[in-house]
Amino acid sequence: MFRTSRRSAMVTATAMLALVLAGPAQSATSVPLAPPTHDTGGWYLQLGDSLAAGYQPGTGDDPTGGYADNVLAAINRRAPGTELVNLACSGETTTTMTDGGKCPYEMVDQLDQALAFLSENAETTRAITLSLGANDVLPSIRGGCTQLDCLHLDVLQENLTAILGELRQAAPGVEIVVLNNYNPLLGLWNTSPEATAFALATIPLHAALNEAIETAASTVGARVADISTRFRSQAGNLSCSARHICDWTWMCAMNDIHANTTGYNVMGRVIATTLYY
Repeated sequence: MFRTSRRSAMVTATAMLALVLAGPAQSATSVPLAPPTHDTGGWYLQLGDSLAAGYQPGTGDDPTGGYADNVLAAINRRAPGTELVNLACSGETTTTMTDGGKCPYEMVDQLDQALAFLSENAETTRAITLSLGANDVLPSIRGGCTQLDCLHLDVLQENLTAILGELRQAAPGVEIVVLNNYNPLLGLWNTSPEATAFALATIPLHAALNEAIETAASTVGARVADISTRFRSQAGNLSCSARHICDWTWMCAMNDIHANTTGYNVMGRVIATTLYY
């Protein structure tokens, strides 16, 4: 959980901020954000886990690749000269984002590093993207959890709400985009009867994870990049869903959940569209 000094105070502050953003007659997601105060230059701040870090099996992290280059190119079409700052950390969870332990940071954890950056650069930050939450649940699911009560999504949602609250307080006029998740385990469909049953069991778990992420995003007026729908990760045509996972991730080729180059390009286009719809 969060360190008591700053974190407990921010949970309260986050709740208060959500009420302020919501106003008497509209939801938080409908509140228009302040326009940028400059025409060129600035920063794109990318945060989160291994997907944000551009991880590829065999080569590791690629902070300037992954979906970063696609999003940065889209921002630069609107604001030439914008530069990328990628603080993402492979393996990051909603707990380690605030407590550290996964990657070294001058400010101990990724969130504090981001807040330190924003304290100096909020006025010139064009956008913030955040991919977080999958690492909170995937170890349990791969360990055999097929019930919602063993995923502790209430803790994930509380943590993510507080993280987004701190980012919003540090950058009140900056667009924040939160990614929901594709379901890589659908790539197991039709590989064996047991694997197919397991893949089917993950569908409601995946939906609940994305619901928790989207609920947290709504508290600060953050937009949600709907990666899940683009990857066909909902219940429906599982043959189509499995084909997208096999084509756009390393799941079928290497039993690795991460996006391949094609998948990252798809993700980048979804994020860019979410920023400028």
